[in-house]
Amino acid sequence: MNVEILYPFLGLPITSLDLQAAFTALGFDLSDELELPEDDYRAYIERPSGGVSFAFTDEAWFLGIDDQPMGVGPLFFNTIFFYSDGADRYAQYRHALPFGLAFSDDTGSARKKLGEPEWVRHTDDGRVAAERWEVDANCRLHATYALSGRLHILIYSWPDAHLRKS
Repeated sequence: MNVEILYPFLGLPITSLDLQAAFTALGFDLSDELELPEDDYRAYIERPSGGVSFAFTDEAWFLGIDDQPMGVGPLFFNTIFFYSDGADRYAQYRHALPFGLAFSDDTGSARKKLGEPEWVRHTDDGRVAAERWEVDANCRLHATYALSGRLHILIYSWPDAHLRKS
């Protein structure tokens, strides 16, 4: 399942008819698959066999509406997770990754494609475990790396309001 058609809809509420149509085209029924767990602000749709999962965030958390209780407003589509083979028990996502990245990329090749990251996390032995790029005000890429040094999980997201402020 190629989820590239969903990229333009990051940041939209699930009430968006265009967002619903894009998910329907991929075989998803958002009204049937999405339920915000009690005392949580995120709901997920997972497709381990397709190497992908999606996160949807409560309106109050996503937009930073402090005086609105969770669960009152709609969920907002804000994250796509792409998995390499075996990452979190997922099959590998078999289509093109955003921004020309590939699961064969290591930190050096990812940086050639995206530039220097804004944030890097190292392991105790100095290996790069994760990197993050702020592609623009509404787009963040977060890459984690396997022990081999290759891209393990790519997270493509429209950050929540509190993350956009920082």
